[in-house]
Amino acid sequence: MRHAARRWVGAVERYWFAPQPVADLALLRITLVSVLLIRLPSLATARTLGIDGPRLIGDALPVLRLAMVPLGKLGRWDVGTVGVLAWWIAVASGVLAVVGFASRVAVLVFAWSLVVLYGALYSRSGAIYHNNALALITLGLLACGPCGAAWSLDRWIARSRGRPPIVTSPDARWPLVTVQWLFAITYLSAACSKLSQGIAWFEPATIQFYLIEDGLLFRNPVALFAAQFPALAAASALFAVAYEGLFWVGLVWRRALPVLLLGGVVMHTGIYVLQRADFAEYAPLAIVFIDPVRRLALEWASSTRTTGNGNTWAVLYDGLCPRCRRTRDLVSRFDPGHRLTWVDFEGEPVPAAALAPGLGTASLR
Repeated sequence: MRHAARRWVGAVERYWFAPQPVADLALLRITLVSVLLIRLPSLATARTLGIDGPRLIGDALPVLRLAMVPLGKLGRWDVGTVGVLAWWIAVASGVLAVVGFASRVAVLVFAWSLVVLYGALYSRSGAIYHNNALALITLGLLACGPCGAAWSLDRWIARSRGRPPIVTSPDARWPLVTVQWLFAITYLSAACSKLSQGIAWFEPATIQFYLIEDGLLFRNPVALFAAQFPALAAASALFAVAYEGLFWVGLVWRRALPVLLLGGVVMHTGIYVLQRADFAEYAPLAIVFIDPVRRLALEWASSTRTTGNGNTWAVLYDGLCPRCRRTRDLVSRFDPGHRLTWVDFEGEPVPAAALAPGLGTASLR
């Protein structure tokens, strides 16, 4: 029983906290913040919040009142002032986050400013930015990991001070895995919402109605043309519910993930073409799946590569040396076929002695 518990705990630790290249977090930081900056509401939009006169934060959205706590007493700020202030803070912190200066603080401040800005816009005009919810949560998780350990001014400053580079870190994995499951939960929630409407959602007339409504609203001839085909409308409804409800399978069965990611591209492209529903914030979030896709690609490359007689190699390393362990973890990621066997000559002296006869532990060091 105790052995089984240890195996289970070990499996959980490997899944959530296995060493992950910090460059993956850096790529997500740069891409996601850049997209959110590009799609930031204009300063003119932020300024319109105060056109109808001041409206106190105390009367606004609860999350906005909570976000304003660091800036002073509730009710002291009006929504218009808050919107403009949040816009400038978002631009400044977003640029710092992209270039990677004080990366974790910059990402956190950027996330806070977007919450305040979107909350102010909703409180004033009712504008909903629900597409950004997952992106904002991801920013908060990024700030908890070493998102500035690569491709950043932080890394350049650390290198100029003689600090060794951080290639992999267990703290770089759990934010990515968390967002993967948030992706699955988001899609599953959407599927459950559609299924709660009963058979009406799958009736061709329902999808045809939405296509005609959006086609007239956005003057989209493609949507109006597609609305003429009931079978296409019914098939698209079935595909959307099936995809959203089964996306989590890709996290349990890795080999299905590339197909599901490709299906997501098809679905969101179709939604944009037909309904002009823009989910551009989801595109950079797909980076969180880089590790499982990379592992599958390496496994495929390993299985198709000729291997001669198929012999494995033994590599002796010092298990007490942090750099040696990082090297082992990094090289192992590119050895999905396990052709390298790693032997710790500090922790496994007997196998090490058999592999290197005549060389003691002192010599191997």
